[in-house]
Amino acid sequence: MDYDPPFAMDAHDHDAPFAPRPSRLDLVRRASLSLGIVLGAIVLVIWMVRTRPVAASKAPDDGPVPIAVMEVSPMQAVRGIRGYGTVRALESADVAARVEGVVVALGPGVREGMRVEKGAVLLELDGDDARRQLQAALQSLAALRAQKQGLDIEERALADSLRLANEELKLAREEVARVEAAFADGVALQRELDRARTAALAADRGLSMAREALEMVSPRREALAAQGEAQSEAAERARLSVERSTIVAPIAGILQSLPLEPGETVAPGRVIARIVEPTRLEVPIALPASSRAALAAGQRVQVTEASGVVVEGSLTRLSPEDDPVARTLVAWAELPGGSGLVPGSFVEATVFAPDATPRTVVPRRSVRNDRLLLVEDGRVRWQPVRTAYAIRRVQPQSGLDDVEWLALEEPLPHGTLVVLDAARRIEVGARVEPLRPGESAASVAQPTAVPGTEP
Repeated sequence: MDYDPPFAMDAHDHDAPFAPRPSRLDLVRRASLSLGIVLGAIVLVIWMVRTRPVAASKAPDDGPVPIAVMEVSPMQAVRGIRGYGTVRALESADVAARVEGVVVALGPGVREGMRVEKGAVLLELDGDDARRQLQAALQSLAALRAQKQGLDIEERALADSLRLANEELKLAREEVARVEAAFADGVALQRELDRARTAALAADRGLSMAREALEMVSPRREALAAQGEAQSEAAERARLSVERSTIVAPIAGILQSLPLEPGETVAPGRVIARIVEPTRLEVPIALPASSRAALAAGQRVQVTEASGVVVEGSLTRLSPEDDPVARTLVAWAELPGGSGLVPGSFVEATVFAPDATPRTVVPRRSVRNDRLLLVEDGRVRWQPVRTAYAIRRVQPQSGLDDVEWLALEEPLPHGTLVVLDAARRIEVGARVEPLRPGESAASVAQPTAVPGTEP
């Protein structure tokens, strides 16, 4: 007989595993379990909400809350502009050799780290070549002076020769005139006339030669003068080379370095020593370019070194241009010596720039989210403010120890009460009892937190 299978299988499903259908009872169990989990979660949430702790709140009608405040008024604020720089000596010198030579000896008692006076000998170079050049130039000058003296004697002799040649020519011409007259009278012969005329021509030629020789004296004198100037310059160069063979200190100060020993060769332009005068210091300070309008020469500067040394100086000058990349300007401050600072120290500098506009200055902790808590008629309120700049130093007149302060863009009215701690959780409009600095701190109680009053 034929067998009918409980379900039909396609040809492509003959490899699939057999998966029986879940029974209705299994479905009911699963649904009940899921429903139980959901109901349990709801009950747990309701229980947690009902048993949550509730913060105690202060009734609006309770007494005023003591709160620390300060009374502010517009004042002439002093802005502290901070920057950084490296201390350097106001007077220093890199001593370079000006001639070539071999180091013969160091100056007497000259050592690195010692103080030297202006003009003290640092080292001696071999100047024999320069001395020989100086001697040769001086000898050439002596020879030129002798030639000039000989030329003066020759000039006087030539002047006398010219005067005699003029006389000789005059006599020769008179002789020619007498012979011509005698020849005309038939007393003289032709050869006598020719002889007289020849003598006159010779006298004329001698006069021309004497005049030419005398005129040549002036060019020869100029040539000797030019040679004398050249030799004088050569002698001066040689003299300077001899002097520069002895290298001296151009300023008084501490010898920072002298890295040479006898026997070393020095070339012109090589720095052979550095001298620093540490009694006067200055520091170029990199400051924000935006603060240029507030800076001026003569303002007080406080410089702090990493070791804690604090020195006060004054601003002397400002750079005419700003650095377009770093957006900074350079201000130079002069510092007194003997303060513990040394050239090369990296320092933080604060320039105290008085503000021409009256400002209200409040502690930084009094400002939160650009707002202040003010006390008016015994109640607190928020006041939006804008900060002009920050001040980082103690304000003695405030009676507080705060170091961080803010100068407001728009001043508050005279006598305004500002809550010192703007982070306190206090309800706006709550009644408070303002306590100024110096009043009993024991009476300042912390208010109870009120939910939902976070500023």
